[in-house]
Amino acid sequence: MALTSEQFVTIVRGHERYLSGLSGGRRADLARADLSGLRFQNLKLSTALLSGVNFAGCSLNGCDFSAADLFGSNFESAEAEGASFERSDLRGANFRRAKLSQANFDGADLRPGVIIGGEDGSLARSGLVTQGRPAETDLSGADLEAASFEGAHLRQANFSGADLTHANLANASAQGANFRGSILNGVNLTGTSLEGASISPGTAALPPDIQTMLRDHALWIDTFGEEGARADLRKIDLRGQNLAGVYLSGANLRGANLSGANLSRALLILADLRDVDLSGADIRRAEVNGANFTGTNLQRARLGEAKGDPMEIVGAAGKETGQRQITRFASARLRAAQLAGAQFRDADFENADLLESDWEGAKLARTNFAGADLSGAVFRRTDLAEANLSGATLKGARFDFANLRNADLTDTDVSEAIMIGADITGTGIAQKS
Repeated sequence: MALTSEQFVTIVRGHERYLSGLSGGRRADLARADLSGLRFQNLKLSTALLSGVNFAGCSLNGCDFSAADLFGSNFESAEAEGASFERSDLRGANFRRAKLSQANFDGADLRPGVIIGGEDGSLARSGLVTQGRPAETDLSGADLEAASFEGAHLRQANFSGADLTHANLANASAQGANFRGSILNGVNLTGTSLEGASISPGTAALPPDIQTMLRDHALWIDTFGEEGARADLRKIDLRGQNLAGVYLSGANLRGANLSGANLSRALLILADLRDVDLSGADIRRAEVNGANFTGTNLQRARLGEAKGDPMEIVGAAGKETGQRQITRFASARLRAAQLAGAQFRDADFENADLLESDWEGAKLARTNFAGADLSGAVFRRTDLAEANLSGATLKGARFDFANLRNADLTDTDVSEAIMIGADITGTGIAQKS
């Protein structure tokens, strides 16, 4: 239902009389109306029925939507700076790329849009299901500078690439929310519930230009290159920084200094990490599928439970290409690195320095260790089925109860390796006790 500006004004004036308790007033009911492109300021639409309304591209600065029913409404690319959405129902709403600086969302409900059954068995809500799942409230790429979400319900809301500079999220419920690439400079997270959320609070301490670059990178990844720009962090100095959970998949970090940095749970899928200094870095539980660590310094780094299996390559709009990229550590230095429980199937560690590294319980099937120095390394209870260990140095390496079934040990001296209880079927060597 498309409305002209005049029709819209008539309905709003009647609503204002309704709010004031004047005769002739009537609560505005604009459900599913198309108001896209309209330009108004300081309208009073508190408690109005606005579910499914299309406000795309509208100018609504200073408008009052407090306690309104905005379920499934669309504010994409709209301007609503200083507007009030306090205590409003915004489940499944779309604020993608909207300008919402200083807007008030205190106590608002921004959880996924769900279908609710009425007492009589009828459906009170419908149409907000995407791919069989409730539609998330989308604030990706939005300008939310100095906006307030105090006490708001933000479970699974999407803030990817949003600018939350000096925003207030105190006491909000943001479990499972997506803050990947958000600018968090000065954001207030006091008392905020962030269980399961994708967020890197430490990035709030980074310079604004770096945060902006990370924001643009998140948009670039999430839109398959249609928006934003790939992060170019070559040779940047981020040593010792807290980047836990940072979203840098596909980023160019070649030659950067990340020594001692906290990259736990970081997303580094398909990232270019060649010749990076990651010595002493915490990379536990990070996702590095398809990343390139060729020549990288990972001495004493912690990669426990990191995931680095091959990554399927997708093209424009997420279209599958049928290609995949393995994770590469060729000629990397991993002396005394901790990799217990890591997963690097099919990965390439050719000629890597793995002296005294710890791989207990890791999954390394078909991984290439040709020519690598594994002296003193621990592979206790590790899966190395069909791995390539040809020409590797195994002096003092421990393979207690490891799975070496069909591993390639061509030109490899295993005489000083410890293989108690190891499965060496198909390797061509006799059990060593």
